[in-house]
Amino acid sequence: MTLRKLAVSCILVFVFASQAIAQVDISGTWQARYMFTDMTAHVDNMNGALSGFVIVYEPREKVVYHFTGTLKGDKIQASHPDGYAFMGHLTSDGRIVGALTTNKGLTIHVAVTRTSLQGCD
Repeated sequence: MTLRKLAVSCILVFVFASQAIAQVDISGTWQARYMFTDMTAHVDNMNGALSGFVIVYEPREKVVYHFTGTLKGDKIQASHPDGYAFMGHLTSDGRIVGALTTNKGLTIHVAVTRTSLQGCD
């Protein structure tokens, strides 16, 4: 194989791999449970720019947190203006796993699964 053919082959592999990564879409409704607290999130993904909201179902009320973030490959970063931050990744089985750091510095490890629910209540 000539150097030129090798270079063209590498470029084609990179282009196709980039397109496959770009097609990852985490838009939709996701659910998690931490200890005895349920959480539901709705995520919108526009070319790697994330936005959405999380509803935390506390014993006597629902608390809503709006967030923005990014999706690069399988890496996810999101934050809330009050200082909450999430860093995680998309797993091969379609879950999102990572760490949520609260505005007081507490780190909570979460695993989030996509749900068939169409929206959050």
